[in-house]
Amino acid sequence: YNAMLEQGKELPYASLYTSMDIAVVPWTRCRLEGADNMRVGWPCAHMGLVHSRRLVGILAEMLEGEKTGEDAYIEEDEDTLLHELSLSLEDEPEDEGMLFRRGKLLLDCGYYGLAVRDLSRLIKVRPDFPEAYLLRGKALRRKISYDENPIYNRAVRDFSQVIRLKPGWAEAYYERGVCYALLNDWSDAVDSWDRALILNRDLYPAYLARGLGRMKRGDIAGAVEDFTEVLRIQPDEPEALHFLSELGR
Repeated sequence: YNAMLEQGKELPYASLYTSMDIAVVPWTRCRLEGADNMRVGWPCAHMGLVHSRRLVGILAEMLEGEKTGEDAYIEEDEDTLLHELSLSLEDEPEDEGMLFRRGKLLLDCGYYGLAVRDLSRLIKVRPDFPEAYLLRGKALRRKISYDENPIYNRAVRDFSQVIRLKPGWAEAYYERGVCYALLNDWSDAVDSWDRALILNRDLYPAYLARGLGRMKRGDIAGAVEDFTEVLRIQPDEPEALHFLSELGR
């Protein structure tokens, strides 16, 4: 290492991380540019990295030059990961990292009711965790048919809680606007999308949604402006092209 420093070379470094980390949000920030990035291949939250004897063993061998640590990175299919998370939660039913990871995985796999259950458990343990409310709101919105207004209202409450806890999160305003639109409350929907776009001028789904909302309210010029903004960010976005064609633009 001294020789490398004398030659002006950078020392090699590694980042071993877990995708169930809720202390580093999002967990992808654990991946460092230029590092040997390795995700641990077993259910493990943030503090679990500190207490894991297996990880300490890997680190010791890496420092001794006996291995590069590649075996710490293990690709797992969704069913396997769900099974392992479920087994771990049987032993530690209130583990925040594992509840968050399983809830998100269930949401991504389309098991919306089960995702709501896990995220509700997490919120009971961590009522100040905005990411949990955001995911539960998404699961509620996707869980139901278009005539189940009470559950859409529950989703609105979750997104509003995200906004209270983390006021600068544009995605929460966007998602809340979608729920208002599904409740046929286009005024509040457009207001939420306005706020989302104040926070993130390149959030093109919000332009697309607001353009539709403006069409519903008869603001054709505003709708054209929004769909044009969508194409500035995503030039081939088919819905924006369709609506502009429908409006004769």
